[in-house]
Amino acid sequence: MDNPEILVNNWVIGLPGSPWEGTEIKQPNKKIQIILPDCEIFERKHFEGTHFRTSFKSSRLGENWHNTIASIIIYQGVWRFYQNADFKDPYPIDLGPGHYANLDFLGWLNSTCGSFEPIKW
Repeated sequence: MDNPEILVNNWVIGLPGSPWEGTEIKQPNKKIQIILPDCEIFERKHFEGTHFRTSFKSSRLGENWHNTIASIIIYQGVWRFYQNADFKDPYPIDLGPGHYANLDFLGWLNSTCGSFEPIKW
């Protein structure tokens, strides 16, 4: 995902629930570069199976994803993963940019992940 350049016109940018929610730009007609957090999660180890890429936090992964995240690519930012929905029970290690083909080192039990969020970018 490329970081977009946006020509702003004194608007408030950011979608509710996004990491940049309510960010206000006060310099009209100035080109800025917005760097977004970015990760891709996979249902199987070694980046196999169903996957999706996101810049947003997720408080509930849903039935298709809960207990199935087995590998991750972090393209931008530092991300925190939680064992349960609603950002409960964080794993002890936050992940920065890199390819994580096997998440056993995190102590994930059966690839359990109920929610995740970017914490730095």
